[in-house]
Amino acid sequence: MATPSTPAIPDEKREWLRGVLQRHGPALRRYAARLTGDVTLADAVVQTTLRKLTAAVPQPAEDKLAEWLFRVGRNSAVDSNRGRRNSGSATGDGDDAPASKAGGDPLLTALNKLNQVQQEVLRLKFQHGMNYREIGGILNLTVPNVGILIHGAMKQLRSNPQLREQIARL
Repeated sequence: MATPSTPAIPDEKREWLRGVLQRHGPALRRYAARLTGDVTLADAVVQTTLRKLTAAVPQPAEDKLAEWLFRVGRNSAVDSNRGRRNSGSATGDGDDAPASKAGGDPLLTALNKLNQVQQEVLRLKFQHGMNYREIGGILNLTVPNVGILIHGAMKQLRSNPQLREQIARL
């Protein structure tokens, strides 16, 4: 039932949203969890992103939907992190926090040594399969800048003798 604060969503749009959530929800949640370090907060980020999608006029084109979702989700995660830092409630000990995932894996350890933007472009490229244009749209960077960031990050990773073979396969 619709309330004044939650208008009714037509069945057709509801089905479309279910499809969007099914196709993009898991990847968006992982991305948000990585940015926030908190799985619960990541769920809230995904909800906020979908709420904004229902209100978006015009709706993003299907070929730009993933880019739109990740950009809005990223902005929501950044805002959430800023609010937690300002309130003093940021713990940084979420299930997907970098330190908890590195363990003994030399690649994850090396990734965690890259700056935050380099980590983010690599994750969007290799974990989420985004192209340079999509990454640029999400992070508000030019396509050449994305290329420079990826090249610099890969060069830094390749400089680690333990990782050369593993990196060569990417």
